[in-house]
Amino acid sequence: DADVRVDDALVEALLAGLESGAALTWAAPAPVAPGLERGLLVQSAHSFEVLDAMSPGSSPLCGKAMALSPQALEVLRILPDCVGEDLELSKELHAYNLQTRLVARAQLPGARPAGAAFARFSRWMQVLRAHRGALFPSIPLFFACTPVLLAASVVGPWSLRALVALLFVARMALAWRQEGRVSLWWLPGEALLLASWGRALWLGQRVTWRGRTLQLGPAGALREVTR
Repeated sequence: DADVRVDDALVEALLAGLESGAALTWAAPAPVAPGLERGLLVQSAHSFEVLDAMSPGSSPLCGKAMALSPQALEVLRILPDCVGEDLELSKELHAYNLQTRLVARAQLPGARPAGAAFARFSRWMQVLRAHRGALFPSIPLFFACTPVLLAASVVGPWSLRALVALLFVARMALAWRQEGRVSLWWLPGEALLLASWGRALWLGQRVTWRGRTLQLGPAGALREVTR
């Protein structure tokens, strides 16, 4: 992808994964600048490294930086035009029993304005709903529940406060494991994810991309909306 910092270490990690037998290797996006996006994509439960570790089936593939074997390229060629082609590719590779492997982090330089980040994650939530609709409700229930539970615990019983405290400690431990230092950016990152989920729910099947309004069909197939 255009906003990925490509260096020797990234290329070598991607190619080494192919040489060891994977059909496709990929890197988890990791914004360099501290802030909402790094908090969400590196420190939180929505980090692609965490998602990959939890995924029982096809990989939650992110197409920021990938290396494809000849077999993976053949599968890519038969995909329909769709939004979220990386997730669709992951599902097809899994169906063919071809392995995908997360091998590195893809560094994303620069800082994106909050509005642009909100628009991007809203589209990501629409992609999730189109390709893995059964997982869409898991966003507010698990991946972005901490801000809501924290607010509820202020007026809730002590039992709720104790449970929320345990959740907060677990989220902090995960952030420490992912970041290597204490950080609280994961909390507003969860709030961003929750707001993006809500906006995706409100937008429904319509996606706006570079000034064009597109309609999402089955498996993320795209159709331009005529006005």
